[in-house]
Amino acid sequence: MRVLYAIRWLIECGVGLLDPLPPLVSLALVAVVTGVLAVAIATRVSPRRRLARSRDQMAAAIFEMRLFLDAPRRVLAAQGRLLAWTTSYLACMVPAAVVLAIPFGTLFLQLELRHGRAPIAAPATVVLRIALASGVDTGSVGVTTAHGVAVTAPYVIAADEPAVYARLRIDEPGTHHVSIHAASEVVDKEIVAAPGVRVTPERRAGLAQLWMSGAEPPLAGDAIERISIPHRARGRLRVGFAHPWLGISMPWWLYWIGLSTIAGLVFARRQRM
Repeated sequence: MRVLYAIRWLIECGVGLLDPLPPLVSLALVAVVTGVLAVAIATRVSPRRRLARSRDQMAAAIFEMRLFLDAPRRVLAAQGRLLAWTTSYLACMVPAAVVLAIPFGTLFLQLELRHGRAPIAAPATVVLRIALASGVDTGSVGVTTAHGVAVTAPYVIAADEPAVYARLRIDEPGTHHVSIHAASEVVDKEIVAAPGVRVTPERRAGLAQLWMSGAEPPLAGDAIERISIPHRARGRLRVGFAHPWLGISMPWWLYWIGLSTIAGLVFARRQRM
């Protein structure tokens, strides 16, 4: 468990170092590192001899199909071998996929905080959701606000779940903090309403902290299991020229995956994968 927490912490720190850069530049750097690391790790954990044999047999099947276009049986047999060796090639990549699943999944969450979700556009009204552990008295929940944030309605207690909802008014841009108390616990929640800053949609407790969409520390108590606040999606990244008729508009993750793939293919050619 500590290893998983350490991986998340390292990724948070690494991505955070690039926050001062323009979004396209920071995302491009992360994509290049992602592609190179993926190939480097795959090289270490994949069976290289079987991988090379599968790749060579795939190429041989393709050449056979091109050479014997006038022999349907040969073409069909070559297609079958191509499918079989492609399956073998993909099976060789399974160990690498298993090793990369946790760090890359955590990296995706950190990038989503910066490029996928937008800060709250103050002034705005938002709903804070406080999920409680089973048996915790919902009447003990309260929210204490600071300057720039105010509770504007009575708390709503869900009838079918141990959760309390609080309506908040964000009056000024900036990074705000509210205190939530339930039973004997008091925890803090960050609310981001500042342009260009990574957001923190939620805090969680326990193992769920590993896949939470937020950069705050995990909840350490037993009464509150999750605190969340909605953030709208950012607009698409525009790659290319500033003119409205030029350039390409795409989701941030497509830009990340595309550059990662290119960087990985370039590096893989040097590694003969």
